Amino acid sequence: MLFRTGPSDWDDAIIRARDELEEPRIALGGHVGAGYQLSRRIGLDAGIGYTQIGWQEPLSYEGFIFRDPNDHEIPVRGTFIYVLHYLDLRLGATLTLGQGRWRSISALGMAPALLIAARTRIRSEYSDGRLTHTSREPMERFNTFNLFPYFSTGVAFHPGGRWEWRLQPSVRYGAMRITNGSVAANVFSGTVDFGVWFTL
Repeated sequence: MLFRTGPSDWDDAIIRARDELEEPRIALGGHVGAGYQLSRRIGLDAGIGYTQIGWQEPLSYEGFIFRDPNDHEIPVRGTFIYVLHYLDLRLGATLTLGQGRWRSISALGMAPALLIAARTRIRSEYSDGRLTHTSREPMERFNTFNLFPYFSTGVAFHPGGRWEWRLQPSVRYGAMRITNGSVAANVFSGTVDFGVWFTL
């Protein structure tokens, strides 16, 4: 999500143009954690994990030409792909409602995160159907630390014994800017989290 840090009609125009072009991307991640039940309904969770957050935007070849320096043919279509890779520490509280095998479970918390890699890729498509990819790692463009408040709610299935299965749609928002300048940016993501829990 882009926003300007000062009054500027030019920056407003840049933000409008980028907002129209940007598209969400499917990404993967995983966490390992532990929880402690304070009561039947209230619990605490902590975990460490890896998260991807990314977006993409189509490349327009009107008014300028981008092409692979090793290729002399002009692409017919292209896509900028941005992927940020975070290592995060998840700290939160859970609320469990219901009894029996199926229960409602929600979580609210904060995840401090360290950017461990940032990659951009340009995917170019040519008239003969050929695809090429050009990649780079512009770590210097992005701030390396962020805070991600998160909220999730879903269902837990307890078939018996010590195992529990959870399916929780989750929303995360980067509270700190990933870039600085007259046009700055924050990131957010919506995920579907699937987990397996074992009770000690």
